[in-house]
Amino acid sequence: MAGAAAALAPLPGSTPAALGEYYEQKPAWRDCGVPGFRCATVKAPLDYAEPSAGDVRLAVARKKATGPGKRLGSLLVNPGGPGGSAVAYLQMYAGIGYPAEVRARYDMVAVDPRGVARSEPVECLDGRAMDAYTRTDTTPDDKKETEALVSAYRTFAEGCGAKAPKLLRHVSTVEAARDMDIVRAVLGDEKLSYVGASYGTLLGATYAGLFPERTGGWCWTGRWTRRWARAGSIWSRRRASARRSRRSRRTACGGATARWAARARPRRRSARI
Repeated sequence: MAGAAAALAPLPGSTPAALGEYYEQKPAWRDCGVPGFRCATVKAPLDYAEPSAGDVRLAVARKKATGPGKRLGSLLVNPGGPGGSAVAYLQMYAGIGYPAEVRARYDMVAVDPRGVARSEPVECLDGRAMDAYTRTDTTPDDKKETEALVSAYRTFAEGCGAKAPKLLRHVSTVEAARDMDIVRAVLGDEKLSYVGASYGTLLGATYAGLFPERTGGWCWTGRWTRRWARAGSIWSRRRASARRSRRSRRTACGGATARWAARARPRRRSARI
């Protein structure tokens, strides 16, 4: 716990030389097969502590701002999960269903977190094994059902470790948040504007804690609490670190989202939905 909490202290404002090639890469945008969207692959270090150990490939999708009005940058979206595909969420909902005022002035962007969907997915079980896992009773009523649930979880975890032993050690919220900062830089944005739902709020809070000076417009829906995070001291550190950034701006969601997008400098408002 102490080591994890320490890792959430704000990172240096300057980019380490060892990460320069990742922050300076130029994405090759291509057709996604979905009208209006373009896709690219962005590389991130598998291990931020040892960037030379290899890369992980991240799937990124974007729908450019439609206008009218001055473009305000990119708006990164994440639907939560954990394990939900942000790219699918963008293409099926956010990129076409967010308020027109938002889509007019922001490039709508999503990145599948490492290990998820199009970003080198960790697939733990196949075929019959996965079918058996999904049939497991997740609300046990007695000792026998509890043991069955624990056994199913163990089998699932062992499958993950067997199929992706190297990547699995580097699939975490902190690493996903650091990947988001690489995407921010690759997109050419000085600050990251972000909308997160469910677990995506925890991911956003982690980013704000690590990069408070790079945090722009912020919107959280269905915020995860300390009870869900199960790490009160870590959550407190994230919140305290985010508060230290006077430039960090969060906005209430829903109908206010359009008003937020219409302002080049949104006021700081906290979303509690």
